[in-house]
Amino acid sequence: ISVDTQSSILDVGCGTGLFIERIAGCTLHIVAIDLSEAMLSATRERCKAFDNVLLVRGDADFLPLKDDAFDNVFAITLLQNIPEPKRTLRELARVAKPGASMAITGLRKRYAVTELTDLIDMFNLRLIESVDLDSLKDHIIICRKPF
Repeated sequence: ISVDTQSSILDVGCGTGLFIERIAGCTLHIVAIDLSEAMLSATRERCKAFDNVLLVRGDADFLPLKDDAFDNVFAITLLQNIPEPKRTLRELARVAKPGASMAITGLRKRYAVTELTDLIDMFNLRLIESVDLDSLKDHIIICRKPF
């Protein structure tokens, strides 16, 4: 996924903000969403040096965001914590701009890689790459929303 100084990024299920801290310095703005106020508090502390990060308390299944808003969407280790992964993926696809890149991961102990690829197929997302290494705890799916 190409992240640059003009990219708008959405991180759904941002957790403690570790990922955001790593990319905030090289992108236009990031919206980080988590349902847990404790996680957002940790993210706020971790990312206080960045003025391009907006934290939102919200539900991944009902994102309070406009359609077609983000260049890149990340959902890292999120789906296994969600009661309705199909609803979540529908929302991720809805807020991604046409042509947007998306990175979606799922714990290996919860999902087979084929389950994840089947899920993205349901929403007409184009598989770019699937990373399925025994050394990783997660399967990684890189996909793109069609234009």
